[in-house]
Amino acid sequence: MRMLGHGPVVDLALGTLRPYILTVELVGGELEFELGGLPLTRLVLKQSAGRADVIFSDRNPFPMTLLQYSTGAGVAEFRELANANCAEFVLEGEVVSYRCDFGGTLQRNATVRIATGASSLDIDVPATTPADVVAHALVGVAGGGADWTLWNGVLLHGSLPEDALPLLQFSATAAVGPVHVHTS
Repeated sequence: MRMLGHGPVVDLALGTLRPYILTVELVGGELEFELGGLPLTRLVLKQSAGRADVIFSDRNPFPMTLLQYSTGAGVAEFRELANANCAEFVLEGEVVSYRCDFGGTLQRNATVRIATGASSLDIDVPATTPADVVAHALVGVAGGGADWTLWNGVLLHGSLPEDALPLLQFSATAAVGPVHVHTS
């Protein structure tokens, strides 16, 4: 651990020989994680306030059961989440701005639950990834354009759920704030 600028910096290198569970709890500050290629079976990140930047630049070689992130207030950006090889994503926060990019290679069906208070949600789904999104927001829900279809009250991208493997299934709720769904 070393002190840089306003607070401590912890550089942690993790091995890839065996799968493991990673839990990080931070009172405030910044989380910056490059987790590409790490054999994670579960990832839990808890932050009272601050900024989080999490990227999976390469595929997780092991199936992950849960990726959970919770914060009281802040900004969180997740990139290339399909590479996490995760079955369930749970993102929660009170006053938070989320940007979730599901780029990468989706290896299996995944469920994504996002629940926030006064927040904004931006969800990016690759044009080649089948997805359905159930979104609720006081301010409104904005779909990704002509390549999204409203079917039985669900915003769909790609094949219908019964034809799609693997499939991303979203449930996104912002009590106060918009939900934007984009195709990348």
